[in-house]
Amino acid sequence: MNFSVLPPEVNSARMFVGAGPGPMLSAAAAWDGLAAELQAAATSFSSVTSELAGAAWQGLASAAMAAAAAPYMGWLTAAAAQAGVAAMAGYHGCASAVAARLTPFQRMPQSLPGQVSASAPAAAPAGPDIALSMFGTTLFQSGTAHATSGFGGVAFAFGANSNATANTTTLTPGFGSFATAVGNNNTAVANGTLCTATVLGNNSNATGGFGGIGSTAFVTGDHSGASAGFSNRDFGNVAAVSGNYSSALAGTGNGNGAVAFGDHSSVRAGGNPAVAGSPASNLNLAFAQGNGNIANAGTLNPNSSNGNVAGILLANNGFASSGDGNANIATVVAGTGNSASASVGNANLAGVYAGTGGSAHAGSGNFNVAGVSGLLPFANNLTSTATGGFATSFRFLPPALDPFGP
Repeated sequence: MNFSVLPPEVNSARMFVGAGPGPMLSAAAAWDGLAAELQAAATSFSSVTSELAGAAWQGLASAAMAAAAAPYMGWLTAAAAQAGVAAMAGYHGCASAVAARLTPFQRMPQSLPGQVSASAPAAAPAGPDIALSMFGTTLFQSGTAHATSGFGGVAFAFGANSNATANTTTLTPGFGSFATAVGNNNTAVANGTLCTATVLGNNSNATGGFGGIGSTAFVTGDHSGASAGFSNRDFGNVAAVSGNYSSALAGTGNGNGAVAFGDHSSVRAGGNPAVAGSPASNLNLAFAQGNGNIANAGTLNPNSSNGNVAGILLANNGFASSGDGNANIATVVAGTGNSASASVGNANLAGVYAGTGGSAHAGSGNFNVAGVSGLLPFANNLTSTATGGFATSFRFLPPALDPFGP
């Protein structure tokens, strides 16, 4: 099809697909030169014939030569002035100026006007999901990520539908808190002074402080959550999770730590944030390493519990609770389905070591100790209970192998 009836976009595309604009520019330059040469020839021929007619050519010969030369001179002049030649010369000058400003050709257009296509052109890709806010100012936001900060806060979100918030409420004043959410569908909230909330995973959340000072919540994993500090008077609480479908809660109080390593586990330390106005619980520690474990240190009642430890190490489906009171310790080490509980009271100790299905319970009272140790490779079920003040109970081997009897 003739280029003159095609849209300019199609002509441009065909030029870039083929040899490019070089041949066209060369042709335009040639036409420009031809027009100049024709014009020069017409001028020269007119000058020569005029001089000859006025000097050497006389009489009938002069008239005959002038009559023969006039049509040729007219043709030269008309050819030089042809609209096509002038247009090509103009196109050459304009195209040369435009070509000098063009950047190198990068890619073909996805679609051209009037072009028949079986499907609509693909939409342009969306921007990355990223947002950054500092000291109350959103510095950058793109995609579905959102970051919000108040004065003195820094929030960063990276991932689809992720949100980070730092120092945004007047109910929990503070300064210098950091919230970071990296992954998809995550939420990180840090409110207070020097509080941090960090999420690295998907569908997880972390809350570092609802006020207070120096609370930290950290999550790495999917579908997990961590919360630390729940009032303006809380200080230095830590909640951390590394795993999937797990949770860590460091409740009201100071210096409480809740740490979970593994999947489907739950740990809690400190006072109960659901009990309004309850006294703070301090220096409680709950940790769990393994899968399907539960560890509680502190109190769920409106009482103060201090210095309690509930720990599970190298075990699965274990349970450890230091109960209500002060300086109670409940530990489970290496086993499956074990339970250790230091119930209501002070300075109670309950421990299960290397057992399967073992249970140790240091009952109500003070200074009670209950311990179980099952060291056989096959299943065992050991129980040790201490109840009352100064009660002591130990069980180290299954009865069948205990030379001293049950």
